[in-house]
Amino acid sequence: MKETWAISMKVEAGSIVPNEVDALVIYGPRRPFQDIDLYDVDQFMLSGKPVVLFVNNYTVAVNQWDPKPPYDLHSTIESTDTNLGPFLAHFGVKNN
Repeated sequence: MKETWAISMKVEAGSIVPNEVDALVIYGPRRPFQDIDLYDVDQFMLSGKPVVLFVNNYTVAVNQWDPKPPYDLHSTIESTDTNLGPFLAHFGVKNN
């Protein structure tokens, strides 16, 4: 029986995805992608390898304590514009 191993590696934005990467996971991006990064993701997808995106349009913090007195509780909702919407639309994917 042949053994298989799963090895993970972190690929930073601005870096080309190495050929030995079999699947790409993009988890929780918080800022827009540079055009070259979108191009690299596109090329990876066109190679036939799978890409998984965990994308959220908002960052939500509920009942967080202020770091300084009077230490009140607060909640925030901030938009996270990752500019993936138009990119994914080319593949028929809509991120609500």
